[in-house]
Order: sequence, then structure tokens, then C-alpha cells
Amino acid sequence: MGTQGIVLIRQNGKMLYKIIAGCNGYKAPFLAKALRENQIVGIHKIHQLAKEHGFGCKDCLVTMDVHLTVIGLDTDDKELITRYMENFQSPAFNPRWGRGTAAYYELVKYQSSLRRVN
Repeated sequence: MGTQGIVLIRQNGKMLYKIIAGCNGYKAPFLAKALRENQIVGIHKIHQLAKEHGFGCKDCLVTMDVHLTVIGLDTDDKELITRYMENFQSPAFNPRWGRGTAAYYELVKYQSSLRRVN
């Protein structure tokens, strides 16, 4: 649990993206800074940026969007999949664990005028 991290992207109080990492969660502030500065949109671009910043690894990095599109959740574990789907709107909930905790958490607020692209 001590290495896990979550980075959320919100706009006008609405959750747009949730990026969850099982390792290297301490890099959440660096990813959040890049997202704030560049206001990147699109689940694939955001997932790629997370990889470039070393937030998580190929085995533990999961990115979700408001449409519940998921990248990186490669499992048949129905309980785990359900936890991801049911807790997208819970900002600080880490679906990797039943308790929902993560050591690192960053919230990124996008500008109101930013056009959403998914």
C-alpha cells in the first residue's frame, strides 16, 4: 500500500479521469504538475504521460475516464473489476485494495473553458 498512488482529473466538479498506480505512487506530484501545466485530455494520452513519468509500471498502471473506459486493467478478477467500476466517482478510493487506501493522492483541476476530449 505504501507505494500506491492516485491522480484525479476534475473539471467543473466532475470527475474526468482517474489514474491509479500500484508502484511509484510517490511520482504522483510530478504527473499532476505535468497535467496541470499541459491540460492534456484523452485517456490514451494521459495513460502515456503517466508511463513517461514512471507513475506505476506496465503491470500496475490503470487509467479510467468518465465513460468507464479502462486502460491497463488486465485481469479476469470480477471482484477487482467491479471495485474499479463502482468507485470511479469516489475521488480518493483506491480500487486496487478493498480498503481503498493509497499512500499518494493528487487532485488536478482543469480549467472550465477546456474542451473535453475522450
